[in-house]
Amino acid sequence: SLRGARVVLSTLTQPVIALRNASFVTLRDLTIEACAGNGIEIKGGQNDSILACRVRNTGMDGVVVEGGTQHRVMACDIFDTGMSGLLIGGGDRKTLTPSGHEAANNHIHDVSRRQRTAAYHVRLAGVGVRLTHNLLHDGPHQAIGLAGNDHLIEFNEIHHTGMETDDCGAFYMGRNPSERGSMLRFNYWHHIGSTRSHGSCAVYFDDGAGGQTVFGNIFYRAAGGGFGAVFSHGGHDNTVRNCVFIECPLALGSAPWDDKRWKEYLNEPLWQEKLLKDVDITRPPYADRYPELKGFMEFAGAPRRNHARANLIVKCRAVQTGNWDVTDSFVTDTDPGFVNADRLNFQLRNDSATF
Repeated sequence: SLRGARVVLSTLTQPVIALRNASFVTLRDLTIEACAGNGIEIKGGQNDSILACRVRNTGMDGVVVEGGTQHRVMACDIFDTGMSGLLIGGGDRKTLTPSGHEAANNHIHDVSRRQRTAAYHVRLAGVGVRLTHNLLHDGPHQAIGLAGNDHLIEFNEIHHTGMETDDCGAFYMGRNPSERGSMLRFNYWHHIGSTRSHGSCAVYFDDGAGGQTVFGNIFYRAAGGGFGAVFSHGGHDNTVRNCVFIECPLALGSAPWDDKRWKEYLNEPLWQEKLLKDVDITRPPYADRYPELKGFMEFAGAPRRNHARANLIVKCRAVQTGNWDVTDSFVTDTDPGFVNADRLNFQLRNDSATF
């Protein structure tokens, strides 16, 4: 029954608030709601801030930050959006100049109400965006989408995403091997994916994605089907180190490509454009910043491996598939000495067998 309810119908397809090439503007303690388009848009400019705002019930995206430098989205609640919660990107990929944007201490949940796939809690683009101390949860598909280079994703908690979809990851990137250098560290991923999925994961490096680092993360019940908590499709030179995997069907999964498939992709016009025209991975700054790209376009029989080192793997049915080199890791079917696993406190006691 709608008796006593507040019913709002919006025909506003333009953003409720739009900043265009504006600088040093702060939006603080506002409630933005009930629009058919985006809630807040910032395009261009520098040093704008969206602080402690509530953005909800948008027809499209909650907050969009496009271009500019040093913008901040902090301490906001963003929820019940038709599409994504937050889109934030900037910087120059040709020169690898960072944007300096930051999204911190936000609570983003229940997104993608109209567009049920590829509408993320947060999508990063460009160069050098920092995503830190955010709580992201409840969505039908993927929570964090990444495009670009040298982003930092740290101290976030992500749970109950990918609950209605398959072939997905709470974090997702792919289809452009020039996008490298991002760090995912000290994040907590738990209860990821549907129990009915063929393949879902916490971290998904898809279609040739490589050159990323996953460090110091905790993965608890963070995989469904056959993918693994961290899954690589086709790519290589990804590193997983000092992570804890708990009760995942598979810790590290991969479906590597053979030489024939790599050559086909590298010769495709779309990949030629991404790797040699949009940016040029054979010349500085890419050749200097990412030395593993040397000879990438030739692929003269060099081994293509992903690397996992010094991880703790607890009560997982399997450790790895595909092209992961797993070294110096502790694999156990018993509690290794967590402070209180029943209460999801996965800190290690001083007497832990891990040490």
